[in-house]
Amino acid sequence: MKGKAFEESRRGDAALSRLTSSCTTIVAAIRWGEDRIVLPKHDPDLEFETRRCRVSTAHIIDAVIEILSASRSLACLRLGSADLHRSIYVIKIVLFMNKVVASADEATRDIQDGATLMVGGFGLCGVPEDLIEALARKGIKNLTTISNNAGVDEYGLGKLLSKGQIKKHIGSYVGENKMFEQLVLSGKVQLELNPQGTLAERIRAGGAGIPAFFTPTGAGTIVAEGKEVRDFNGRPHVMERALQADFALIKAWKADRWGNLTFRKTARNFNPVMATAAKVTIAEVEEIVEPGKLDPDSVHVPSVYVKRVVLTTINDKKIEKRTLRKKT
Repeated sequence: MKGKAFEESRRGDAALSRLTSSCTTIVAAIRWGEDRIVLPKHDPDLEFETRRCRVSTAHIIDAVIEILSASRSLACLRLGSADLHRSIYVIKIVLFMNKVVASADEATRDIQDGATLMVGGFGLCGVPEDLIEALARKGIKNLTTISNNAGVDEYGLGKLLSKGQIKKHIGSYVGENKMFEQLVLSGKVQLELNPQGTLAERIRAGGAGIPAFFTPTGAGTIVAEGKEVRDFNGRPHVMERALQADFALIKAWKADRWGNLTFRKTARNFNPVMATAAKVTIAEVEEIVEPGKLDPDSVHVPSVYVKRVVLTTINDKKIEKRTLRKKT
């Protein structure tokens, strides 16, 4: 009797493994935009329409449960059994851990008017261009943006500024955008300037759950106006409040499907700290690899901070100020 129970358990585990494999294949097809899919040999007659399941993860889960109920692999299991519920739970985990979405439009689908956005980048480096393009197409307005700079004319945040989509900007350096200067001086856009290190620390504090901190930077200047100032060791310090956002739009070099991120050189800039300080972090990346392919020591942002990953379609490496040596 024990041998029979063991054999049934072994067959059940094998069936669950096959179900997991099938459903993972289906999820990948949905994420990458395939219209139809035929499952592996263990379910030869099960062809699945993926197009109707691209609306949301909830719809995908419903579809997977439907597949579990129809699959031949359930021959070893009883409908409604604990094993079936366990298999559904496993598939849900697989679904939620695969954070790759098909397009920037899908990645930004729930960003609404009035949202507060952190946007990565330093000059023209590490800017999530595809995600910004998606917001420009969407036409949402009254945005508050938090970014080191405001892009340049018609690039980066400059595209949103040109369409009147930004009402307030919190940043550090805005000197390369003439249009932004005009919008601020005319009162059409509010501007909150911060010393660059203070801006970075305000974002980091937001991600770390620190509501405020004191810094000597800006004490005795216009930066300190309206803020609490205390003396520490005989030196005045200004209290700065942490920054948090509804969404963080960041740009990374590589990601795996679980959302672990690696940045390359200067593109690292503000992106990693922003990933920790928003309710929803969306990463635009140049390359997506399978889990386990990234060197753990090279992961700059762990997947726990990342909600969605999208492969970029724009790989221009722009140069802000081209400098060439004069011919002799």
